[in-house]
Amino acid sequence: MHTETACRRGGALGLRLTDLDTHRGLVRLTEKGAALRWQPITLDLAAHLDDHARTRGAVLPSDQLLRYRNGRPITSRRYDHLWKRIGEQLPWVATQGISAHWLRHATPPGSNATTAAASPAPTPDTPTPPAQPPPPTSKPTCKPSPPRWPP
Repeated sequence: MHTETACRRGGALGLRLTDLDTHRGLVRLTEKGAALRWQPITLDLAAHLDDHARTRGAVLPSDQLLRYRNGRPITSRRYDHLWKRIGEQLPWVATQGISAHWLRHATPPGSNATTAAASPAPTPDTPTPPAQPPPPTSKPTCKPSPPRWPP
């Protein structure tokens, strides 16, 4: 999720079922300073997040998305421990100091995380924006250079 959204740890932990739009591939992140943004994610990630939450007991729209196997919402301590375990299983993760924060700053240009802008919540009647016109296919014409004199 962090590679697609570049979200903060708190943004991931604060996700609720109501923050996930599985049809449009959007997630509403509430982060530092109560900043709110709708972030595009792949439909595959949206489906996996929804499945994770529901199979672990999330039912109400206000239920936290990330949960323990027993159905309880995960805590920040557990989230940090998961990163520690990843580092134990993949030594290069620990060596490089990779974390949710690291991924936030290492998200490549052009990904969902860096191209999305803050936007209001989508609604079913929100019109689809018009498609952008294709870029011109021919090269722009240049003014010819004046002839050199003397020839």
